[in-house]
Amino acid sequence: MIPYAFENRRFMTEITHLFPQYADRAFPLWMLDPSREPQGQCDALRALNEEFPCSGLKIQATVIQSFIRDLLGSGEYLMDLAEEKNWPIEIHTSVHPEDPWSALADILEVARARPGVRFDLAHSCRFDQAALDEIATLPNA
Repeated sequence: MIPYAFENRRFMTEITHLFPQYADRAFPLWMLDPSREPQGQCDALRALNEEFPCSGLKIQATVIQSFIRDLLGSGEYLMDLAEEKNWPIEIHTSVHPEDPWSALADILEVARARPGVRFDLAHSCRFDQAALDEIATLPNA
């Protein structure tokens, strides 16, 4: 099963068909999993985008226990798609030392490696000053 294919489609169906009066006010962010079935996710997102508009992508790597660093390897298809479509990617951040999925250092490495992709690092990088200072130097974050 392709991660989030059902949920993203259901989300857009709710916005456009169940609540059409609000559709023009919605800025939908489609969920991603950086580690599982990245090519299948790209195919599903492309198909969904033929029917619905997308405002950006979103990753909650800690919640799904998926490594954000996979965006630099097997998940690079997702980065290529975001760059092609000019979709920003919102990533939920973590500073907890026992969180290997959304570590700020890894997220910053991804942002540095993909200057053609726009990143929004959620929760103000947990107010980590070093991360905030670095982000201030990155034109894509």
